[in-house]
Amino acid sequence: VAGYQFQLYDPVSLFFALIGLGLYSFGLGLILSAVAIYIPVIEKLVPMVFRILFFTSGIFYSPSQIAGQYGELIYLNPLVNFIELGRGAFVTRSPSGDVRILYIVVVTCVCLALGLLLERHVRSKQV
Repeated sequence: VAGYQFQLYDPVSLFFALIGLGLYSFGLGLILSAVAIYIPVIEKLVPMVFRILFFTSGIFYSPSQIAGQYGELIYLNPLVNFIELGRGAFVTRSPSGDVRILYIVVVTCVCLALGLLLERHVRSKQV
């Protein structure tokens, strides 16, 4: 689009990263919307927490550039793992060895299941 040439080397990783990120976001949104009904102040806290997660998500830099124990802590953010998995689809090497596919699958499934359960609970209380 901007005149740059790029090659998609691993479309399956990119597809998994985009679909997984969408499901994770949906589950997290369900959790936060259900909790916000009982704790209204959460609507003011979420943007502050999300700003921190955004700056530590690895969009502006690769987490492999962070040295030592802080680099390992950054990989606890599921967004970092999704971004690194998607970034790895556009380079010849496989995604970073620090990307934990099982971790993001488990976190996504837990967020989605918990979000759907909480939404169902809130809906039954409202009726």
